[in-house]
Amino acid sequence: MRPNELMIGDWVSAGYNSKVTGIDLNTDAIRIAGNIGWFKTNEHEPIPITPEILEANGFVPVEIRGGTEYSNPSAGVGLIKVDSYDYWIENIEVGCMSLHGSLKYVHEFQHALRLSGIVELAENFVIEKGGQQ
Repeated sequence: MRPNELMIGDWVSAGYNSKVTGIDLNTDAIRIAGNIGWFKTNEHEPIPITPEILEANGFVPVEIRGGTEYSNPSAGVGLIKVDSYDYWIENIEVGCMSLHGSLKYVHEFQHALRLSGIVELAENFVIEKGGQQ
């Protein structure tokens, strides 16, 4: 995962899960919360989306169309279709808008939320229930 794929506030793992607090495109490095050093491209990795992460962020499972989808009405997110085998998101419904794509990682989902105008949820996203923001 290259720094130009990330935004400030995105979640990544660099031995522990933390938010990106700085991006240096000249040196291809990122800074994360709780650390004063810079991490190069091979020193951090994306965090896969899981049902537990969705639920920690207020999404509730909904049995529909022969599978499980997730909804977060309080954040304005309709149904999110999740592939039950690989846990990637393939459709996000926000109001009358629908986004399609394969989102496998938390930072990609945060980008989709920001794009949909759901900035508050993207910026306050958590990785575990009752966990650090």
